[in-house]
Amino acid sequence: EPFCYYFVNIWADFLPWSLFIPLAAIYAYKKWRVEDEYITFIFCWAVLVFTFLCVVKAKHPRYMLPLYPALSILMAALIDDTLKGSAIHPSWLRSSVRWIIFTMTGLVAILLVIVPAYFFNYSWIGLGISLLILLIVIKVVFLLRKKHGPVSVYFTICMLTTVIGWGIYVHCLTVHSR
Repeated sequence: EPFCYYFVNIWADFLPWSLFIPLAAIYAYKKWRVEDEYITFIFCWAVLVFTFLCVVKAKHPRYMLPLYPALSILMAALIDDTLKGSAIHPSWLRSSVRWIIFTMTGLVAILLVIVPAYFFNYSWIGLGISLLILLIVIKVVFLLRKKHGPVSVYFTICMLTTVIGWGIYVHCLTVHSR
């Protein structure tokens, strides 16, 4: 495979969290400048593994497995600082993270309508389950919003999106491979 093989694969294999990769790189650079050893170590881990993978001649998606923990920790630190309201400069970085979270929340709203209809042969059963799930999620959003603020609620909904996505993936995997 060509040198840029992992540059392309990382976006598809790490979705939806790959949307945060450029922002996490900027965040890690900013933390390196203020001498945050924890984030600098994680960033160096990710960069060294990624560089090694790009240089090696044999390429396979499973070789990226050592990269995922470093990227996950880096994304978690970025999102945690954003949700806590910690000082992340520049301010456009913080607002970009929030907009990605809000966009993922919108995808959840769409998935809540589509997924139950996908799993059931009769669309009216899927629609009824979708409406029930949507009402439950709206109630949870209002309860969490009072206690933790809007950004935490949207992040919780993003996690729900990930769970729904994995549910669809596992369902498709079991249907097609038997």
